[in-house]
Amino acid sequence: MKHQDIIWLAGQVFLFRDFVDRAEGKGLDAVMDECPYGDLTEQERQAFKAAFENPRLREVVKQWWTAYDEARQAGELEGVSYWEA
Repeated sequence: MKHQDIIWLAGQVFLFRDFVDRAEGKGLDAVMDECPYGDLTEQERQAFKAAFENPRLREVVKQWWTAYDEARQAGELEGVSYWEA
């Protein structure tokens, strides 16, 4: 199966609220080197880097976590435990 690493990276953004901070701290290249499947292409690497550095998309990620927290606090997300950190 192809494109597993880019899917994994995209998932990290929305699974772990500290992903952006971690990627900035370690360096985005270092985080991309941690991809577990070994199929990240140079084109995917550049596309993810461009998206990661885009201020508008950064705002979308911030809004995702805000909406998630609000929904969880309002009790709209029952049985949620995975993304609580």
